Amino acid sequence: MTGAQKAIMQIVKEHPHQTAEHIYTVAKKSMPNIALGTVYRNLGKFADSNIIRRISRGDSPDLFDPTIAPHDHMICSTCGSAEDIDLPGLEDYINAHAKREIESFELLIYYVCPKCA
Repeated sequence: MTGAQKAIMQIVKEHPHQTAEHIYTVAKKSMPNIALGTVYRNLGKFADSNIIRRISRGDSPDLFDPTIAPHDHMICSTCGSAEDIDLPGLEDYINAHAKREIESFELLIYYVCPKCA
């Protein structure tokens, strides 16, 4: 793993649920010569290799999460901040009602966070 890749991974771990632009801004502080394209390219590579998780939010920038185990997210529709949410039994409920084999699912719950309320 290159120095830039190590730095990007460390930032994702320390700043979960952030955009590539945020990760780039943090990386620039310790690696002034890093390019935005380098950050995007490596985040995409890590997500495609299931090293990190990409959270796609439609017409908003993707977020990157160091936790790859299945879990769901709550996203503030005002500021875009995200947090994990644990919904025990949801997978069993979906499997019981889908009447098909479910390979995976990802639930994004949109709400207004306490800071924006």
